[in-house]
Parts: sequence; structure tokens; C-alpha cells
Amino acid sequence: MNDLYNLVDEDSGVKCPLISDKHLDIINKNAGRLDSAIVYDRDFHYNYFGFKVHVTKYNNPLVDSSRVDSDSSIFYKNVT
Repeated sequence: MNDLYNLVDEDSGVKCPLISDKHLDIINKNAGRLDSAIVYDRDFHYNYFGFKVHVTKYNNPLVDSSRVDSDSSIFYKNVT
């Protein structure tokens, strides 16, 4: 979340956060609870088609194309 908050436009060098101060504070105050909600042991409890649909439709490469989210994180982002 800090990456989303500290985002800087590559062309202009201007800071352009994708989340507000208010939301970052809420996320930081509840970080432990949010992290514990993701159960990484269930990463392989779905089929290939379900995984590919989520990766291609919901994983946004525009924010950071070098970042690879874990499977649980991909699903969690779409549920919230």
C-alpha cells in the first residue's frame, strides 16, 4: 500500500498517490488483521481456468509491471 501511496509519475516526477492519507492510515492500523485474512495454504485449491481468469482480468499491470502478486493476493484484492 505504501507503493500506491508514494507513487510518482515517471514523466513529470510529480507525486500522484492512488490512495488517500485516510485510507493509508486505516490500512496501516489494521495491517495485521488484513495480512492474517490471506491464507496462503489455499493457493492451489482452484483450477487453471479460474487462476487465468483472475490473472488476466483483475491483475492490473499498469501500476507496476515488474510486480508479481501471489495467488492469494490476487483473489483477496478482488473480494474486498
